This record gives sequence, C-alpha cells and structure tokens, in this order.
Amino acid sequence: MRIIIIQTAFIGDVILSTALVDSLFQAGHTVGFVAKPEAAPLLEYDKRISALFVYDKHGIDSGIGGLYATSKKIRESTFDVAVIPHRSLRSALLGWLAGIPRRIGFSTSAGKWFLTDTVVYEKYCHEIIRNHLLLTPFGVTDKPAVPVIHTTEADKETVQLFFESNTISEKHGLIGFGAGSKWFTKQWGISRYSELAKLIIRHTDYHIICFGGKEERELGETIKKVSPARIVVSDLSLRESAEALKRVSVVISNDNGLMHLAAAVGVPVIALFGPTIAEFGFAPVGKRHTVLGIDLYCRPCGIHGMSHCPEQHFRCMAEILPEKVFETIMKYIVKPPDEHLLYKDDL
Repeated sequence: MRIIIIQTAFIGDVILSTALVDSLFQAGHTVGFVAKPEAAPLLEYDKRISALFVYDKHGIDSGIGGLYATSKKIRESTFDVAVIPHRSLRSALLGWLAGIPRRIGFSTSAGKWFLTDTVVYEKYCHEIIRNHLLLTPFGVTDKPAVPVIHTTEADKETVQLFFESNTISEKHGLIGFGAGSKWFTKQWGISRYSELAKLIIRHTDYHIICFGGKEERELGETIKKVSPARIVVSDLSLRESAEALKRVSVVISNDNGLMHLAAAVGVPVIALFGPTIAEFGFAPVGKRHTVLGIDLYCRPCGIHGMSHCPEQHFRCMAEILPEKVFETIMKYIVKPPDEHLLYKDDL
C-alpha cells in the first residue's frame, strides 16, 4: 500500500515519527511524509521515503488556502492510507482534503471527525510505542522500529570544517549542551548551564558545544563567556548537528528537539525535565540515558511546557542543581556506557 505519515508538530515529534517510516518500509509499504519546513531536512535524504511534502502552515501555506494547496499536491500522489500521529484538527483535515480513503489517528485528535479509524491514545507509554499502535489497523503488529537520521557526505564535510575552524581535534573530549526550548518552563536556565560549564571546565579537560538553532545562538554565546577557549557555539544545521553529535560523549539537554536528535544518533543524554515527566512518553528511550527531575506536589503541570510557572516558584527546574548534573556527567565520561545505538529491545 501507499501510506503517508502526517506529522507537522515539533522537530522532536518528527524525529520520533521516523520510527514509523522504518516499520512501514520493512513491511513492504511505499511511504510518504508531511512535515514542517524546519523538520523536513531530517527526512530529505531518507531513501525509505518516496515522497516528502513540506507544509509551511505558519508561513506561505497558512490559512485555508495553503491547507487546500498542500492537500492538492498530496492528492496527486494517490495514497491509500494516512497515518496521523499529530492530534490537531488541521492534520486530520489535511488527510481528508487530500482524498485519502483511509485516515488513521488517535481518539483524542481534535479532528477525529475527519478520521476513518481511531486508536486509543495511551497516555503513559513512550511516544514511539504509542505511534506504532496506529499501524495495527492494517496489520503491522511487530515491535516498533527506532528513529533514524540520515545525513550526507556534504554534512560530514561541513562538520569537519566546523571542528577544524574551532581547533577541535579527535583528541578532544566533547560535551553537548541543548539549552533552548520554545517553552520557558522547559528551560533549565542560562545561569545554571553557565554554572555547569564552570564545573566542567574546572574539573575536566572536555570542551563544550552549545547546540541549537538561530534562536538559541544568544544563549550559547552567553554560556561561552565562561571559557571562550573551550566552549563553542554551533551554527550547524539540523542534519549537520546530527553528524556533529556523533563526536560527543554526552549531551545535557532540556526536554527539546536536540534531546531527541542526540538520542536518535546514539549519544547518551542527561535530560532535564521540569514541568513535564518522562512517563508522558517523550523522554529519550534506551538504557544509556538519564532523566533528572524533582518530585514536587505540582509536577507535572501539563503535557507541554508553559510561558510561566503556575505556582510562581519554578522549583521543578531551580532545584535541579548544577552539581547534581555534573555528578551525573562524570558517570558517563569516567566510565562510558557500552558502545551501542538504540535497539528495539530498549522499547
């Protein structure tokens, strides 16, 4: 069958949805994908995807006109089934407007009236497993696959030049920071990352790379002031970042897209969870990772982060101390975990 995945949510959601691509491809189906422009480069060179549609729903494709134009492009490719992990009205409507005969999504979708099949949304399981349940209506019932990121030789060359221009050689140990997040309450905070950087610089010989997009560049530049000689701010693209992360020993990250990118390329992650909890299913999956969080009466305060702390104290992040994070880092760089990528057995 010809099956299209419609996932126009955040970058992390798209990374986790790449597991669906492999499950469908291995089952012999032709696979298409719909994603936002910022996530599309992660899928661009995935040979398992026969057709990639970029839906710029907040830009040139905004409004009903853009939705209809995108649906028309998808309609021309005559897909048999749409698998829609994104629970938005717009995603379900897109599948319906595209004339796809069978449209499978979650029972909690805001657009469930546009779906032909609904699957119960299991709140307390990992997103990879939860998404995989969407394949059961047409018989894909084996274990879920795992996320995979495809890079290019050009990406590798750019990363090598990045390291060379920042005088980082193979002998340098590297630690990655993912200090950004769209949601304020998911941010550990620039002061805490800076304090952590001081501990790393003082007690180890490792260099630090601050990853993120253009909107996180200022955060990185502030952290870099701790030690301009040993802290680098990345200007790499998403795919290039995936390639660079393969050189990193451990990543310290908020609950964000970089966390999922690092986990997908097999890098251990120390994930800092504040307003959300790992039990919601968006923690890095696998035994190599560590989730740090504080047990509080008010936590979790929602599935997503917020623009402010409802209780006005922000203890969920403030009480994750840099010293505790550094102690956890040392467990990785003194005795690294077994060298392996994420396997199905981790799910």
